[in-house]
Amino acid sequence: MTDMFNYRIPIDVTRQKEIIDAFVSVYGEERRKEIEKRLSKVQIFVFKSDQEIAKQISDTLGYKSENLREALAKRGIDNSLLKISNKVHKTRKMMYKKFRIGYSPRKTHISSITSKALSKEIRKMKFEAIKKDIEKIKFLYPFADKDLKELMVPGTSWCTSELAQTENGIEVVPIVFVDTSKDPNGVDQIIFHELNHVIETSIKPLFEPEKCERSVGWVSDIVSTRNGRSYTPVSKNEIGFEKNELFSEIMNELIAEQVARNFHAQGHSIVSDPKNAFYDECYYRDVEFLVKDFFNTYHEEIIKSKTGESSELFDKVGRENFEELNELINKYEIMYDKLKKHSFIPGLREGIKYKIGKLKTETIGIKNKILEKMGLHAPTEEKASGMSM
Repeated sequence: MTDMFNYRIPIDVTRQKEIIDAFVSVYGEERRKEIEKRLSKVQIFVFKSDQEIAKQISDTLGYKSENLREALAKRGIDNSLLKISNKVHKTRKMMYKKFRIGYSPRKTHISSITSKALSKEIRKMKFEAIKKDIEKIKFLYPFADKDLKELMVPGTSWCTSELAQTENGIEVVPIVFVDTSKDPNGVDQIIFHELNHVIETSIKPLFEPEKCERSVGWVSDIVSTRNGRSYTPVSKNEIGFEKNELFSEIMNELIAEQVARNFHAQGHSIVSDPKNAFYDECYYRDVEFLVKDFFNTYHEEIIKSKTGESSELFDKVGRENFEELNELINKYEIMYDKLKKHSFIPGLREGIKYKIGKLKTETIGIKNKILEKMGLHAPTEEKASGMSM
């Protein structure tokens, strides 16, 4: 977690302890060692926004060209950033010759150059930074450049957990990528969401040779311990989610919010201002109203299930009830997504708004019945004691 490039936001040793403490405040002191172990393996890339990087570059352009290299060196800016600065310098010169646009670092010109001339170079710079670190890891199934580039969309974040050969044998080595090209006060929540995926990632050996089960929350697959490839066919619904994925993601988001709030309550910060941080801009929040009661009622069992101990949750609520709630969440999101796409068409807005409200009300009614069944479900030991009487 070292800051190798000045356009990355460092997660230093002190901050690692604060982050771990925040997770422990939610997961419990008894899980501290496991949390430390899982977070110790993560490769985290938290990049400054393209706009922030461009500003770093533009701030150097008040200098004359012959002094540019010296000025950059004094500011500790590395060679890759120097190349981009030179490119901006040439672009400005061209614009002055061609269009007589003022050759001075004015904001209006900076923004136009940033959006066109620099975005590709900045993206390349970030890609090279990730690639350089990833190549040091002995992944069983190496990342292709094409796949990595497709993941690096401005403003996105993701966590991937692949098998790698380490000094301790074959282990999961997670990679977290966060591009902060959004409101900075929402970025800490995004970082904690992705780091929580690291906490909920585990592998367990199977009786079959050269195979293991990899779990990320409530989504799992069978992976080869020889080449890292997944044996499990990917089956997604019409809005791109696997069976338990959306349910698992919104649970992950709510846990991450608790962690982030506790982190900020101590006055700590990664990117966001602790006093102005917000936590609710994630896509998965569409279905929060369907799971909040479930989350609050079965919080301890959910926390355990997220670290690989799902049996207690299923025993408490009933696997069939869990599956029914999961199906309801997916069904609602598919229908909501279809309605939402038409809500921007003039003349349809009011009608769509009414249909969404009706859908939400009906879905809440079904959700409440499922939660009632969960509350009435007798855990295994209670069933056993009842039979013995």
